[in-house]
Amino acid sequence: MKILYSVQRYGTEIVGGSESACRLFAEQLVQRGHEVHVLTSTALSYVTWANHYSPGTSELNGVIVHRLSVQQERDSAVFAQLHEEILTDPGIASLSDQRKWAMEMGPVLEGHVQWLRKHAREYDAVVFMTYMYSTSTLGIPAVFGLAPIVFQPTAHDEPSAHLPMYRSIFSMADGFLFFTEEEQNTVQRLYSPNAAGSVVGIGMPTSIPACTGEQFRHTYELNDDPYLLYVGRVDVFKGVSELIRYFVEYKGHHPGNLRLVLAGESVMDIPQHPDIVHVGFLDDSMKHEAIAGCVALVQPSPFESFSIVLCEAWLQSQPVLVQGASDVMVGQVKRSQGGLFYNRYTEFDGCLQWLCDHQSEAQQLGESGRQYVLDNYDWPIVMEKFESVLHQARDSFTVRVTV
Repeated sequence: MKILYSVQRYGTEIVGGSESACRLFAEQLVQRGHEVHVLTSTALSYVTWANHYSPGTSELNGVIVHRLSVQQERDSAVFAQLHEEILTDPGIASLSDQRKWAMEMGPVLEGHVQWLRKHAREYDAVVFMTYMYSTSTLGIPAVFGLAPIVFQPTAHDEPSAHLPMYRSIFSMADGFLFFTEEEQNTVQRLYSPNAAGSVVGIGMPTSIPACTGEQFRHTYELNDDPYLLYVGRVDVFKGVSELIRYFVEYKGHHPGNLRLVLAGESVMDIPQHPDIVHVGFLDDSMKHEAIAGCVALVQPSPFESFSIVLCEAWLQSQPVLVQGASDVMVGQVKRSQGGLFYNRYTEFDGCLQWLCDHQSEAQQLGESGRQYVLDNYDWPIVMEKFESVLHQARDSFTVRVTV
């Protein structure tokens, strides 16, 4: 099949999130013999949408990438005010305000709608990744009626998901690809009770080189100190501020040499604290080393559609500690029996102390998580489900356009 993926950002420099997942899926589709194109922006930063890559067509790991320039950078002050106003009560937002919010959310691309209308019929299916951005809110209506639409929304129950405009956008899809059961339930509850599709998850490379963590410890001068590890964007909206507050309070109650290591690009101020270490972006090799040496991997984000890094930790038989406000991650933890979750500081304190004091039992959680990933997220298993949805969407599209 000839498949077009639409996503807000794309590139090897973009780590984590839906953009990274999109690249993984696109490259797996190529390996399975499909011709895959990606339509995306020239932006590297999701905060500003500033043009970074050159516009035009290029190839990356067998995937043909079409980049369109961003019309204008996001004005953070304007967007923040509008974001707060409209999401105070999203259910009553006017259509004009919703459209203004969607345009400010961005990225709005030069010639985006025209490109899709011109080229959509060339593809057997167009897959839109992530519901929130203009690449989907403008792109899906542009493709509707021209080619089968498969929506991979990465949705979760957050204020923006309750904007009425999304009901019509979700109704245009011919098929859905969900990461988790919780995501499917959210979409069916908010938009379409009969949303056709499948819970496919995300495939994982199930063979990871053996790591001890010693290289990571040596590089960042951690010595033999135990550490709790966070991997991802260091961002208020990822729950990192709360994580830091909880950790500082924990250290006040439990003096010792436990550290909190933050690995990833930072878009927030990190307070100075002797036991908080920010190591910045890690390549895959060093990331695996960091995971191998940790007491546990912590995921504090309340809004996740899937957490790849949880699976990466489980593949190394490491336990995880997740934010209980995230139904998705709690679901992953319960199904895998691979970790613990917390909803408030006292639970965070108790869970972290248990992980530190019961290393043998914590290791058993990690082993359970590893088996869960092997059983559910091996790439061949995931891609068979993915391709099935593509065929279902083509059949649904044929019925739609002939009725």
